[in-house]
Amino acid sequence: MFRRSLVLVCSAVALIVVSIVGTGAANARPYEAPRISQYSQDIWSVGANNGCRGAIHVGIQVDQQQPGKAFITLTPRAFVGDGPGWQRNPVCKIRSKVVVDFFRSTPQWERTVTAGPRGGRQIRLTVTPGSGLHQIVVGGTGTSVGSANYLIVP
Repeated sequence: MFRRSLVLVCSAVALIVVSIVGTGAANARPYEAPRISQYSQDIWSVGANNGCRGAIHVGIQVDQQQPGKAFITLTPRAFVGDGPGWQRNPVCKIRSKVVVDFFRSTPQWERTVTAGPRGGRQIRLTVTPGSGLHQIVVGGTGTSVGSANYLIVP
């Protein structure tokens, strides 16, 4: 218990130091935001097409040249399914929701992610939470395990 708390505190301190001091050279384009993820950086979800299931990777980028903005990418990995419906049409559709600062409690963005046995097309969202510490939660509708991320937006 103590070891886990120590790791969490050290991670938070490292995130704050990197956010304040910076990473060195100025980046000319968006870069993966240092963040603390609760649960995972993937959404594990089950769809409606004969028990289709799989993971959707959540990426969050920020850009020093565009303060107050975060760029979220949803990248579906390979999905699998069971039954004759999946054999005929191996496509799984998952309705994903993005919430910035959970106290608002309503999804600000909703997108349908489509995936199959070879993955799917990446979806990119631009959110404008403003500068500072924010929580970005991404989840799927129905049976899914979401991804809660804490990060500092420049």
